[in-house]
Amino acid sequence: MWHASVAKTDRDTCRAIAFRVLAGVGDAAAGQWEEWTGSRGAYHLKRRLSADEAALTGPPVDIRQDREEMARRMAPVRHMLPPGFKE
Repeated sequence: MWHASVAKTDRDTCRAIAFRVLAGVGDAAAGQWEEWTGSRGAYHLKRRLSADEAALTGPPVDIRQDREEMARRMAPVRHMLPPGFKE
């Protein structure tokens, strides 16, 4: 799943930026969802992977409740997190 979230400006600008960010990735025909959170002012665009992208990543796996797997997958990018970030 590709996911772009854009905030800090009006809805139409956020939407345009989200679409620009996801240009050329995923397959909107396979599934795409848009959400404007209104009072919090964030626009979310989610799009399914293309068949070629899915072949590279393999089937989706929900790791939200598996702390060991989450830690293993976060290890390569942990150095990019802001100071004080809590998982």
